[in-house]
Amino acid sequence: MSKSTNTRATFLQVMRYASVFSITAVLLLFAFVAAVNDDAGFFISWCLVLLAVVFYIIIPIIGFWIYSFIESIRHNTKTDKMLLYFQIADLLLIGFVAYKCNLYEPDCNAVIMAKHYDAKGSEIYRQARIPC
Repeated sequence: MSKSTNTRATFLQVMRYASVFSITAVLLLFAFVAAVNDDAGFFISWCLVLLAVVFYIIIPIIGFWIYSFIESIRHNTKTDKMLLYFQIADLLLIGFVAYKCNLYEPDCNAVIMAKHYDAKGSEIYRQARIPC
């Protein structure tokens, strides 16, 4: 192997690790927020806006993640198996976050409205008295 080929292989290996672990970390954060918070969609939408701002950094990371996924399927080394396990976990985390963010709200009926009124009725009256 020439030096440039060896350097290229090392670079690709490092980028594979970096992309898989960075995407896993972000997805774990999203999954934690979705599991803990009832209104996870609000937080995740702001995170997606932030990711859109750093668009030129995110696209190569996602590209290396896809490249790593394909290489992990094609090859059967110990490293590729480990990366493939993380990528399968990433896909499961994407499914979990999508599920939690798309849960429907309960129907609005008289019982639910009465509970909200009992909990926040004074706040509603306070806001109604303040002129806009």
